[in-house]
Amino acid sequence: EAVPLSHLLKKMPLIKIYYKDSSKDTLSFSASSLIAPLMKIWNVPAESMTVLILSAEISCKEEVFIEVRAKVKPERTPEVIEDAMKEMQRLFWDDYEKMVRISVELFEPSLQSTLKIY
Repeated sequence: EAVPLSHLLKKMPLIKIYYKDSSKDTLSFSASSLIAPLMKIWNVPAESMTVLILSAEISCKEEVFIEVRAKVKPERTPEVIEDAMKEMQRLFWDDYEKMVRISVELFEPSLQSTLKIY
């Protein structure tokens, strides 16, 4: 059964992986293949994480652009975030031979709002 996108976007961290349209034929990873290593990197259970893979026009030299959105937590220090980004870069290079650019945004849940449109 399909899970509504609105439900997926509430699970954090939300990891959006954009790849260049021209790389589509050489993609050797899927959302399901990335769940286990990303769980380990971000130290979260699978049921609390969302991984989306999207084709996009990217204007950077890397083939893959990764955007991570995660809740602020005391243990997510700048050093921990930097280590997580380095581990993600290693994962994509060592396992998939893809150069990646990564952006991480931490947010405070109490400052967020959503609107359902019916």
